Amino acid sequence: MSLKVRIGSSRFEIPFSSCDSKVLGEKFGGWQRAKNTTFWHDHVLDLRTVGSSVVLRSTHLRAVDGSLKSDHKTVTRWLEECLRESFRYPKCRLADLLPPAEQELIPAELMAHVERRLAGIYTHLTGCHGDLHYGNMLINGSNQIRLIDLDCFQPNGTFEFDIFHFYVDAVSRLEKESWLRITTEPRYRGKVGSLLRDINHHFADDFPLFYTVVRAHLEMKTQGRTDRKDAYSRAIRVLLEKQQEFNP
Repeated sequence: MSLKVRIGSSRFEIPFSSCDSKVLGEKFGGWQRAKNTTFWHDHVLDLRTVGSSVVLRSTHLRAVDGSLKSDHKTVTRWLEECLRESFRYPKCRLADLLPPAEQELIPAELMAHVERRLAGIYTHLTGCHGDLHYGNMLINGSNQIRLIDLDCFQPNGTFEFDIFHFYVDAVSRLEKESWLRITTEPRYRGKVGSLLRDINHHFADDFPLFYTVVRAHLEMKTQGRTDRKDAYSRAIRVLLEKQQEFNP
């Protein structure tokens, strides 16, 4: 299996080993799930299968460079537009988007506390990219954002997770700290809040708790990071115990 890519006037064909084919299959499966949703359909790359190859149909693509002011403005504008669009989608309880309790991942008794805490908070059901950051964005010839790396895509998710993840990732890279510290320590959560302030100020006080539970589950389930189970559980307990507000 291979991935054929055209960037500008250059064409590339990237071969994958049989081991890598499974990974590519997961990514392509995520792309198909995203393409089947109304919200994400136009935001992911236009791909098609030809024999044993996955062909990229879009042309004149380049990677997003977050250090460029023009790219930063393009991404920020895209995030704002997507967030506004997400508010048109059906509301659902945040607790209903939590992963199922699995004792080997997040203990059931801990998940029960999380569900009670989030029971009265609502979001919008759009589907979720799952790993939204600069490295998973391309810009096409029309200055439009197109997304890659969709193996974490979840139809039963919310764009608010993605925008929160985008800024947690940005602060994590800036501060050279783990995402767990960014979400649990007030000084870092304040930095995430300052980045979100101009975009949206309705994020619930407990959204970091939802984000931490979902991301921890994703990493253990898809990346096999069960060695961090205790660290994830500690972080969730910290967020359950803290009464300090998250002020975006």
